[in-house]
Amino acid sequence: LFNNTFSNRLLITKSTVQRTVTRFEQTGSVKDRPRAGRPKTASNDDKNIEVLQSFVENPHTSIRKTSQQCDISKSTIQRTLKKYNYHPFKIRLVQEL
Repeated sequence: LFNNTFSNRLLITKSTVQRTVTRFEQTGSVKDRPRAGRPKTASNDDKNIEVLQSFVENPHTSIRKTSQQCDISKSTIQRTLKKYNYHPFKIRLVQEL
């Protein structure tokens, strides 16, 4: 019925609906269960604020320098900046047209 009504959308199979209904009946929610694995420790809110604040105070600093100052890896800083859509910019002088 759904696939006929909304033919322009992605098709949903019967097994997907059955699995979702079963999960809702068992857990009371359709959210995914927590997965096994190491929890993220480097990217908590305090460190995110510290990274963003350092770039707000000095937008011309590099990720490498901020990494050394905050004692956080470069990749974590890059993920944080991407998560908050922050793009530190560097002014580059070019010739006038």
